[in-house]
Amino acid sequence: MSPSSLKLNSLEQRGMTLILTLLLMLSLTMMASAVIMVVNNHADLSASVTQKPIAMKAAETCVDQAIGWLLTPGGTTWAASGVGVTTDIAAEGGILYGKSLTDDTGKVSDTRTDKFKVRTNKSACTSVIITVLAEESSAGEGASGIGSEAGSVAAYDGSGAASAVTYIIKVVAEGIFNTPTLLGGTVIDKTNWEAGSSRGKVEILLQYTI
Repeated sequence: MSPSSLKLNSLEQRGMTLILTLLLMLSLTMMASAVIMVVNNHADLSASVTQKPIAMKAAETCVDQAIGWLLTPGGTTWAASGVGVTTDIAAEGGILYGKSLTDDTGKVSDTRTDKFKVRTNKSACTSVIITVLAEESSAGEGASGIGSEAGSVAAYDGSGAASAVTYIIKVVAEGIFNTPTLLGGTVIDKTNWEAGSSRGKVEILLQYTI
């Protein structure tokens, strides 16, 4: 074999070695990228799950606020509007619009730390929808008769009746924590979802009698 042939074979081997090395490096780079992506996804999921209780607490708090509102004259008047009527008290103009857990946990003597307020300021409700599902009226039987007051001859008729209205109401509240929103906090901005963002939903049925 001539020296030129040996030199050519050597160059071919070096070229093949370089190609194999590049392919190996490319494979390792792709594997590393996949591992990083999986780790990041798990980290985001873990952060979301960790903050889930705060989002659920926000939703539960808003349900309590909704029940409290139903006991006010305004809530009672709204409930009497009829079956099927719906309102969102977290929408613009509602009593919970723009409010956070910081407002709900306030005290006359505020001793909460700044760190606590930072977390509660990130927690609110995007919607608190109240719907009247059913309405039932009931009337009690009255009593009537003739009687007279002691020591007099004046007679009187006695009659009485009692009535009540019972409503079946559904409350659905969506709470969020560290979640980007639109339209004054009433819509979740899913395109800018962040690591550590979380949301929770609470739905209850209650019987309300007036």
